[in-house]
Amino acid sequence: MSTDFRLAVVDPAGSPDYHRMEAVNPRGTLADGAYHSPVELCAFAACTGGTFHGCQSRRDLLTARSCWDVPSDTSAVLLLVDKMRRCRQLIDRYHQAGKTVVITFTEAGTMQIARMLETPARLRGFFGVCERADGAIAVTPEGLPVLRSSGARHVELIPTPCPVDIPDWDFSVPADQRHGILLGTTYFHANERNHMAALVSIGRLAESIGEQVTVVIDMSDSYDRSMRGELESWWRSDTLHVVEGPLTFFRFLRLLARHKIVFQLDQAAGCGQIGGLAVLSRIPCVGGNGGHERVVFPHLCGFSRTIGELSDIAEQLLMYPDKAEAAVATALKLANERVAFGVARSRLETYFAKVGGQR
Repeated sequence: MSTDFRLAVVDPAGSPDYHRMEAVNPRGTLADGAYHSPVELCAFAACTGGTFHGCQSRRDLLTARSCWDVPSDTSAVLLLVDKMRRCRQLIDRYHQAGKTVVITFTEAGTMQIARMLETPARLRGFFGVCERADGAIAVTPEGLPVLRSSGARHVELIPTPCPVDIPDWDFSVPADQRHGILLGTTYFHANERNHMAALVSIGRLAESIGEQVTVVIDMSDSYDRSMRGELESWWRSDTLHVVEGPLTFFRFLRLLARHKIVFQLDQAAGCGQIGGLAVLSRIPCVGGNGGHERVVFPHLCGFSRTIGELSDIAEQLLMYPDKAEAAVATALKLANERVAFGVARSRLETYFAKVGGQR
């Protein structure tokens, strides 16, 4: 493979708050000092030493001017689709500059895709985007039939990369410093996350075996904030630990690493960020049906498993540390085979060479 392949990831509809994240470690970061952690869709750029282009101000959301000028030495663009008219304009602009443009959903969850295509105008606009693009990448199996049926060409399933093969991204801590269970999502107000169901389900198990449950509450959200008093009055023991959020990316990652397992009942079927962070922390991820959970933790994920089955799995991992260590070893092997940065870069370069050669 060549050494000059770089991918630009473009998000013309992203929130400025989302894109104004803390700077990341130079090994595995995005080129040109970009401010975004190399996880989820940004990881497609990070694993190639590419660039990420998102809206940096409220005014920029109206024009997406920061997305206009992809570096001249970058011939491959992954465009995150949301604002249909703007995406069509960007595809035309990139084609004029001689770049290969591949699309993917800016939010990969099944309900998020449904909301994006919920009106005739948006559906019509999406068909136009698919027709113009040179190819399309689905990060989960659910996205494949939607992209193919909408007229996209060269549709391929490529899970989001994870820097598990970069030593600087090993956030593990010694076993004697890991305690309790972390609830894997932070959104009480998002129904598909099943955050409250996960907390209620794991509560009795935690009390019976004396493990603490940590939950992060987004204090910037009024609904989530109102849940704190209710939770603390309802919980029957001192095993509940509430952390006030929102937390920065690295604070959450380090918090995750200090727990024995992460537990979730997320049904969004998105990229699977929690599963990816769990393998970087070298702890098991129980539940969730996102991309990383299914790829890296297939024997622990929530896909086709009941809540009772997941609770039983969690209990086994908590009671028998050797089983937890074995689960992490399996996850690391699968991650290095299927989503590691080196593997992802090779797949992306091969894919874009094929797509670009058939324009």
